[in-house]
Amino acid sequence: MATGSNIIDLGSESEPEEQENDESDSVLEVGSLKEQLDDCLSSIKTGGTFASSHSQSAFVNPGLFIEGIGKIGLPLAERDAEKIIESCQLAALRNGSAKTSNGRGTILYRRGELDPGQFYLRNPAWEAYVRVIVKEVVDELGITGGSLGIRAELTKLQIHVDENNIRSEFVEVVGNIGSLTICLPSTHVGGQVRISHDGQTKSFHTAGTSDYCQSYVARYSDVTCEVEPVTSGYQLLLVYNLVQPNTSALAPASRFLRENPNILVYMLDNLYKDELLKASALLGLDRVRVNVLSKACAAEGFCLYLASLQHSKSGPTEEPEYYRYDRYGQDYDLDDGEHHTLSDVDEEAISLERVVELEGREITRTFHIDLEDVVQDDFNIEDREPDEEDYGGDYGGNTTHYWRYTAIVLIPSEHRIGFLYDAVKTTSDGITDWLRRLQKDIQKDPSNLDLQEELLRLSELIIDHMPTRSNELGTAVDVAISHKRADLVERVLRDPRLPITTLNMIGGALHKIEIASIERGMSKAISNLNTFYGAYTALNRIVSSYKEGLRPDSSPSVLAALAAWRRGEIETMMTSNKMLGADDGWNLIEIAIEYGNDLLFRKILPLTKNNISDKAFVMQFVHGLIEAGQERKLDKAVVENVFRDLLEDLIATFTLKDDKPSNKRQKVDNSTSSRPSYPQTTHSSSVRTAQPAKVVALRGTDMAYLFGYCDDFGWHIEKETILDRFKREADALDPSQSGTTIIRFLEQLLDVLIQRNIPLSSQRYQRCFQSLTSLYIRGHVGMEPARPRISNSIRPCDRQRDICVVCKDFEKFLADTTRASYKFTGKESLRNHLQKRLPSYGYKIDTLRRGSPYTLVVTKLEVEWMNEHNQWKKRCNKTAGEIRDMGFEQILGPKFYDVMAMKDVQLRSIENEVDMLQ
Repeated sequence: MATGSNIIDLGSESEPEEQENDESDSVLEVGSLKEQLDDCLSSIKTGGTFASSHSQSAFVNPGLFIEGIGKIGLPLAERDAEKIIESCQLAALRNGSAKTSNGRGTILYRRGELDPGQFYLRNPAWEAYVRVIVKEVVDELGITGGSLGIRAELTKLQIHVDENNIRSEFVEVVGNIGSLTICLPSTHVGGQVRISHDGQTKSFHTAGTSDYCQSYVARYSDVTCEVEPVTSGYQLLLVYNLVQPNTSALAPASRFLRENPNILVYMLDNLYKDELLKASALLGLDRVRVNVLSKACAAEGFCLYLASLQHSKSGPTEEPEYYRYDRYGQDYDLDDGEHHTLSDVDEEAISLERVVELEGREITRTFHIDLEDVVQDDFNIEDREPDEEDYGGDYGGNTTHYWRYTAIVLIPSEHRIGFLYDAVKTTSDGITDWLRRLQKDIQKDPSNLDLQEELLRLSELIIDHMPTRSNELGTAVDVAISHKRADLVERVLRDPRLPITTLNMIGGALHKIEIASIERGMSKAISNLNTFYGAYTALNRIVSSYKEGLRPDSSPSVLAALAAWRRGEIETMMTSNKMLGADDGWNLIEIAIEYGNDLLFRKILPLTKNNISDKAFVMQFVHGLIEAGQERKLDKAVVENVFRDLLEDLIATFTLKDDKPSNKRQKVDNSTSSRPSYPQTTHSSSVRTAQPAKVVALRGTDMAYLFGYCDDFGWHIEKETILDRFKREADALDPSQSGTTIIRFLEQLLDVLIQRNIPLSSQRYQRCFQSLTSLYIRGHVGMEPARPRISNSIRPCDRQRDICVVCKDFEKFLADTTRASYKFTGKESLRNHLQKRLPSYGYKIDTLRRGSPYTLVVTKLEVEWMNEHNQWKKRCNKTAGEIRDMGFEQILGPKFYDVMAMKDVQLRSIENEVDMLQ
């Protein structure tokens, strides 16, 4: 049975049938693609309205045939109308969409519709007739199809009768531009159509000519359409969608652009302000083109945006042949709106200053593009004067011209997020704001898969680019974990730029991702950390973050695998070249307590001995070792053996001198700990280049601690060795450098002796304290300054006394006991004359060779000595007070008063000096 076609192509009947496009064989280039798209969009012309309607007395009968009824005559008879309604209701009951009563048997209204396949249009002339109507509609709406090939697709047959409500319904399909509704001859009252757009409303009546005439109503798809109820008779409608088929330039371009992520920019005819940058505010042809493209983009998988575009050219200004200035310094030759001419172009740029979605929501700002991205090949900014000028202020100076446009931006959907990422990553909070917006939208609509996919894709880009902001990377990693993307987590872990804060999140990831899938990445992340402290801390945090998320149903095998991995990494760290800090001494003791004696002797002790030159690290290890033995966390015999082994190396390599230059270290706050304080190396995640070990001197307190530990074990020989070695090293030090080291050693050693009840009257310890205190005083106070010999016999002046003014002033200086120095500026003969008159000793002579003539400076050594001697006495008093406050009286024995009197640094008894014993 012939049925007729439900799709009517607007192309010419003589045109050959369009062949299918085989994308696999098509080869496109950017130039060809831009040309096709430009042709398509340029062929669109407008000047019409948003809706139109016409009544036709000479019409073609469509040859309506309905399954179960048969042929339907026109104008529509009441008997056929009732049969159509009954057939529509049966069809609605079959698909479950019927609702014609209020549940109590009362009929609300009678209406119905049939889909193609339930009815047929048998008249062969009907398609040509509809084609004519569509051409009229295209002209009335202001669209010429051209290569776009607009076609009419039949969607339904509708009948309306006895309605009591306003209906607003037209089925839209992807790619549709508008709709065409043909009202077949059927007497009725009501059914008026109201169509509104952009504040305008048009009304169309189909009832007036419905007895014997046929009418149609056509409209764009983005308008508001309402239909009044039919109050009498029957309204019979054929509904068509006006569709742009997917054979536009975007169809063959889809594959090319997906493989070559270019953006395309099409210049609109009008310029729009920022507040009007949205599809609903576009005018005329701009609106139609955006509407056409939006449908094509939806079908082909493209994103469509609007953008404010800025084109600029900069260069020197061309000097006119004749010009003059008015009294305000302005050019007479430039009228309003004119701009200076560029003699040359040094720089040219084009950028999207603001990009928005069609609804007007801003998505990015200031994104630079290339001129090659513009679709129109004939785009030329020289066609019009610049919109703005930044004039350099003088001919020949640099000037910039600006042209502004509004444009359409097309991006393949799969490249949209990458495009936006490149656009916002340079802004201060662009990525952070994007993440927050997505998370907020997902909270409102958790089932939205498009938002989830966008967040995941954005997270992947963040991971690839490894931003400096750890909060952005942390969010991206959290998203990757929640989506169980082990490949993304692995990618993060292998990047040497990974922040330690992000690495701490990995333990929680193991509740969703199998450890085997990211174990290599975890190991790589640990190996990228350059310090033992940083790596050990990261290991512990990974385990602790996993334990924090444990649930009753968590598998114990994961924790066991994580523990095995951690031990393996710790052993690897001990043979790697990681930088050790003071705190790592305590860390190694913790490891020894956790894993036992095997690891202590096999790995930990060799590592410590290999770094014996770093005394700060080794001493912290020793302190931790002794403490672990005292608390019985390690076997006492094991502690004694390890300590003896290390002590031999410490004494053999003992020095009080640092290598120069020494490593700069960052101080660690130990104010809340009873452990001895040491500087700590800085921890970072960068890869470290191996450096030769530096010799770090032991502090005086270190030697006192070692002495105390030896006493705990009853090692008398080792105690004597420590004292003798310290004395020899202290003697070898420059006296000015030994003060702090010596006094801290003695202060700590005294505490050790008192705590262990060692007699302070022991001559061995008293001699040690007396000798080292004397050494400290000599280095810290210094020897008493020797008083210079003074001569008062001035030589006679060989000039006439009454005219030698220079000598008179000079003699006053020599006689004044309060003046320390004398300055005379004059020629050389006068300077030499003064020098000849000076006594043979007791004065210092200098010549300042700045300016002309030079300056002679004479200094009395007696006054200079008195100043130095006063400073020395102050040091004596201060040092004596410090020694007294440290409680050295008993340990110094009978030498205490000699020490307090500073006899070791005195040259003779000084009259009228302050009594140092007070």
